[in-house]
Amino acid sequence: MTYVEFFDKDMLHNVCSSLYCPPDRICFAGGNPEQMNAFAARYCAVMNERFGKRYEKDKNLFLCRLNPRDGVKRIVSRIKMEILDRWDDCVFDITGGSEVYLIALGMIAAERKAEGRTVQMQKFRFEKNSIRDIDQQQNELIGKVMAPGLTVEQLIRIYGGRVVYSGERENATHVWNWTEDFKRSVDSMWSVCRRDPELWNRQIAIAKEGMRLSPREVFIATGCTEPDREKRARAERYDAGFWTALRDEGLLEISAYLHGAALRFKDEQICRCLTEQGKVLELKICLSAMRAEKESGGRIYENVLCGVYIDWDGILQERARLDTSNEVDAVLMHGLIPVFVSCKNGAVDGDELYKLSTVARRFGGAEGKKVLAASLVRDKEEETALMIRARVWASRCWMRTIFRSRAPDTTAETGRRTGS
Repeated sequence: MTYVEFFDKDMLHNVCSSLYCPPDRICFAGGNPEQMNAFAARYCAVMNERFGKRYEKDKNLFLCRLNPRDGVKRIVSRIKMEILDRWDDCVFDITGGSEVYLIALGMIAAERKAEGRTVQMQKFRFEKNSIRDIDQQQNELIGKVMAPGLTVEQLIRIYGGRVVYSGERENATHVWNWTEDFKRSVDSMWSVCRRDPELWNRQIAIAKEGMRLSPREVFIATGCTEPDREKRARAERYDAGFWTALRDEGLLEISAYLHGAALRFKDEQICRCLTEQGKVLELKICLSAMRAEKESGGRIYENVLCGVYIDWDGILQERARLDTSNEVDAVLMHGLIPVFVSCKNGAVDGDELYKLSTVARRFGGAEGKKVLAASLVRDKEEETALMIRARVWASRCWMRTIFRSRAPDTTAETGRRTGS
């Protein structure tokens, strides 16, 4: 079987059918040879990784240049000569591509229908994760069986970027060890955080600036021994009750001294959580995604990554400041649909929706979904303002209010969607 993909600027549209059923050969047809060449290398790498099937250019991966400015008649001629006359087992995937290509293919299909022949066409349906036959039969080729999805790392590579991991850069993606014990610890930390996110942020900031005694131990000066005026002012806001609550959850041990306290965390992962502001909300979102299941069984999100640092062109420069990069708090993969999540455990910056929309459009295209998880939306007026901004920056942006009130008995979880 030969798949013919009309090359689309939205890279996910170029791989969806192949990921369901890897073809014997693939032909990308489009008007930008430079982009197609670059994409072909990424396509080969991901397909070889996923299926262990060797794809190589000019062996079982081919490029066909169709200039949309040539006009429909010339495009029809080139499709016939360079594709249909070359392979007799072609299946045209029309998920993406320029309208002029689709018009040309329609003309060919009509011509062949009059001759009693069929042009095989199909389209991937992202909302159903299935392939639909678009020729005469109009039947659903794949219905209940779910297509294999992409990992977050593979998605970013398909779009020409790269996930930057610890050891490659100072600011990089940390790979968490999701043991059952760590999952329980995340639940415990969130139970404390959600009572008062502002208090949480203040106390975590104090711990972050404390003296690191070991990879999992921090000393916090509580006043007069801290020489820096600003740090001393923050240290004086040390809340013993806050850290006692975390100790009672089994997350740390506290050793009190005359001018400070030593916090010995349960392990290095807990230390990272309790010395980075906002990290616990990111982890709770990811954990909730991991636990989410379909009614029919199986996970809703097959792959989840927390604190994702993305290099835009996939090439790390010698000096980090020369790289164009973004951090996304969480990326979730539902089949082939990516969900980009921004987590704000405090006030929501006015530019947050713009930044979220930009990175989702760059690495998710038309199928990318955007979620803002905010733990401190104070009132209806602030929520309404966020919804209005969401309509401006995101065509389909889920606004998720995880926490609304400090009082435990009035805590509410609500969700609203903007756009169409």
